[in-house]
Amino acid sequence: MQFPLSWLKSFVSFSGSPEELSELLTVSGLEVDRMVPTPLSFQGVVTALVVETERHPNADQLTLATVTDGKETLQIVCGAPNCRAGIKVALAHIGAQLDNGAFKIKKSKIRGVESFGMLCSEQELGFSTTSNGILELPAETPLGVDLTTLYGDLLLEISLTPNLGHCNSVYGIARELSALCQQPATLPPLKDPEKTETFSVQVEVKAPQLCPRYACLSVKGVKVAHSPEPLRHLIEACGMRSINNVVDATNITMLELGQPLHAFDLKKLQGSIVVQELKEEQLIKTLDGEERRIPKDTLCICDQRGPVAIAGVIGSWETQVDEETVDLLLESAHFTPMAVRQASRACLVKTESSKRFERGVDPNGVIQALHRCASRITELCGGALGELVEVGEKNFPSPIVAGRLSHTNRLLGTSFTQSEAESLLRRLAFDVTFDDADRFHCTIPTYRFDVRKEVDLIEEMGRLFGFQNLPKSTPRYPQSTLPHSRDYLLEQELRRRLIGEGLEELVTGNLVSEKMLTSFPNPLLPPATWVKVLNPSSIEHAVMRTSLLPSLLQVVAKNSCHGETSLASFEIGRIHFRLDEQYHEQPMCALLLTEVAGDFFSLKGMVENLLEGLNLPKARFERSQFESFHPGRQAKIIVEGVEVGVLGEVHPSTLRLFDVEIATFVATLSLMDLKLKRQNEPKMRPLPLFPASQRDWTITLDEQIAYGAILDAIEKTRSRLLQKVSLLDIYRSAAIGEGKKNVTLRFLYRDARKTLSVEAVEAEHARIVRGVQQTLGEMNS
Repeated sequence: MQFPLSWLKSFVSFSGSPEELSELLTVSGLEVDRMVPTPLSFQGVVTALVVETERHPNADQLTLATVTDGKETLQIVCGAPNCRAGIKVALAHIGAQLDNGAFKIKKSKIRGVESFGMLCSEQELGFSTTSNGILELPAETPLGVDLTTLYGDLLLEISLTPNLGHCNSVYGIARELSALCQQPATLPPLKDPEKTETFSVQVEVKAPQLCPRYACLSVKGVKVAHSPEPLRHLIEACGMRSINNVVDATNITMLELGQPLHAFDLKKLQGSIVVQELKEEQLIKTLDGEERRIPKDTLCICDQRGPVAIAGVIGSWETQVDEETVDLLLESAHFTPMAVRQASRACLVKTESSKRFERGVDPNGVIQALHRCASRITELCGGALGELVEVGEKNFPSPIVAGRLSHTNRLLGTSFTQSEAESLLRRLAFDVTFDDADRFHCTIPTYRFDVRKEVDLIEEMGRLFGFQNLPKSTPRYPQSTLPHSRDYLLEQELRRRLIGEGLEELVTGNLVSEKMLTSFPNPLLPPATWVKVLNPSSIEHAVMRTSLLPSLLQVVAKNSCHGETSLASFEIGRIHFRLDEQYHEQPMCALLLTEVAGDFFSLKGMVENLLEGLNLPKARFERSQFESFHPGRQAKIIVEGVEVGVLGEVHPSTLRLFDVEIATFVATLSLMDLKLKRQNEPKMRPLPLFPASQRDWTITLDEQIAYGAILDAIEKTRSRLLQKVSLLDIYRSAAIGEGKKNVTLRFLYRDARKTLSVEAVEAEHARIVRGVQQTLGEMNS
C-alpha cells in the first residue's frame, strides 16, 4: 500500500522524524518497504524576493523586476499582473527544469531586455491547472530555499501480510500508529450533505449469506468533470489513476477507510437492484474494457436486464459514470471474503476493491463510508441526496476472546500486571474485562478479523509492547502504570489555566449553614435534597454545601474586614446533594472577582478563555433570571445546548447577608458537563499563507437585541472566507433614539488558497451584511 506521509498525519499526530515512524511501524509488523519523495515537476526553483519593479521600456504588458535569492541579484522580465516589489516568489534560475524536464530555463532577451531566469506560477510548477499570476509565497519564507523542501512530501510504501486487512487503508494504519504512539486517531470532518430528494430505489438481496449488508444512496443533479488538482494529486500519489470527480471520490474514500464503493449511472440502470448468485453463465463488459464470462453461482449486482457489476470486484462498462452522467446510485456493501475471492478468481480479475474484500472489511463501516463518499461527491460535483436504502443486518456483534494473564507472561517472558495488560489491549480499542486476577475477556472491534484466539491477543500485546523489548527484567523500583483519571487531569488543567489568568486558588470547607444555602436558592436542588450533618459542631457547619458561592462570599467578607477589597480568585471543589435516596458528589469550579479587580466583562472574558483553552465548542451566553444575581447582569453559559454554568454580579441584597459592601462577580462551572462536552485535543495548524482583509460595519439595533443574536445571524450566512468577527464598540445616545444602540463590528476575511481581491472581499462583505440585516430586521421594532 502506498500513500503520502502528510495524509497519514492528518489522521494522527506524530512528532518524530520519518525514519522514526518507519522504524516504529516496521517493528510492529507493518513493514515499510521504502520512503521516497513525492515526484515534483520542477528542479532548480528557489525562493526569492522582488526588490523593485519598473515598466518594460518596449512592452506595456511586461514588467522589469529586480529579484534576489539572498546570494545574487538578477534582472527578470515578467508578464504576470501581480509582479510587484516586496513579495516572495518562486525563482527558476538559468538551468532549472519545469514540466518534468520538458522546459529548461535559459538566458533570454525579451523585447530587447535580457532576462536571467523566470518567476513561476502555480500552473508552471504543476500545482494547479490554471493561474492568475506568479506564485506568491508567505512573507516569512526564507530566501534561497529550494522549493522542493517546502512543497515536497514523502511516499510511504508498506507491505501488508494477508492477516492485516484492517490496515488496508490510511485510517487503518493511523489506528495502528495511534496505538503505538498513544496519540488519538481521528477522521478529518466532512460537511454533512442535506437530504433534499425523496427518490430511492428498490433493493433485494437474494444471497444474504454472501452479502449480509447492502446500502445505496442516490445523488441527483451532479456535474461530472475532472477532479481538482489536490484530489487528483493525492489519488496519483497513492498509485491509482484519476478518472473523474465521482470515481475519484469513491476511490479516495476506499483508500481512506478501506471500504470499497461503487457509483452507477442511475439512468443506465433498469428496474430494481438485485444482489444474487447467477443462475447461468453470462457475458459482461467490465470497466477495464474487457469482455468477461461470469460463471454460474457468481455473486453479482443485477438490474432487470442482468448483471451490472461483479460484487466486490468490478462494475460493468454499460453503467459506468461518464461526463454525461447526471444522476448516480452510490453503493456500499459488505460482501464475504469467500464470495469475492471466488468471483475474482473465476473472472480472472484483481482490483483494489477485491483485495480489500478478500482480506476482510468492517461490516459496521458500510454506512460511514457511504456518507463520507456522498459528502465528497456533493462537495465536488453538487447534487442532491436521495433516501438511504439499507438491506440486511444493521449491527454486527463484536466477537469476544478469552485470555489468561499467566499464559501471556509465560509465552512472552514478561511480567505484565493486570493493569499493564489492560492498558496495552485498550490502546488497540479492545474492551477488556477481568473475571479475576488472571482470566480476562476482550471485546474485539469488528474490523479486526485477525484476532479470534487467545494466542492472537498474546501476539497483539507482544507486538505493541515491542518484540525487540522481550524479555525485559523487572525494574527494582517499578512505577505504577495506572493512568490518571480524566477528572483529575481536567482539574489539574483547570487549575493551571486559571492561575494563568491571574487568579489565586482558594480552598474552603464543605460544611456551611442552612442560612447561607438559603441565600443562593437553586430550583434544581431544593432543601429536600440537602445533606444535613447528624451531629453538627455548630449551626455554621450543619449542611453539606450545594454551591461554592456561599463559601466564596465568606472569603470576600473576611478579607473586607481586614481592608483587602481586591480579590481575583477561584476554587475547584465539590458540592453534595441527595436524589432518589442516593448521595451525590459533583465537582465544580467557581471564579470570583471584586469590583476593584475587574467587572462583569472581565469575568466573562476569563470564562471564554478557559473554555477555549479546554477545547470546548464555542459557548453561548443567554440571559438568566436567578434571584441571587443582579437582574440584567447575569447569564447562563451554554455549550451545545447544555447549561454548563452561570455568571453574573451577585445581587446587593445577597451581599448584605454576608456583610459585603463591594460589588462582587462570580461564575460557576460544572466539571461533569465540561468533561462531557470537551473535544479531542486540537492539532497544530499552519499559519495562514495569504493575507487577510478587514471590514468594519455599524448597525443600529433595539437595546434588547443581544450581541449573541448578531453572531447567530452572521453564522447563518455560512461564509467560507469569514474567519473572525469581533466587537469594536457599542454606542448609545439620544441622537440615535431611546432604546437604540449602535453596534460596530470588525470582520476578518481570508482565503486559505489564494490572496483575496478587493472585489471579492467587498462582494462577500456585502452579502453577509444583507443577510444579517434581513435576519435582525425581523427582531428590530
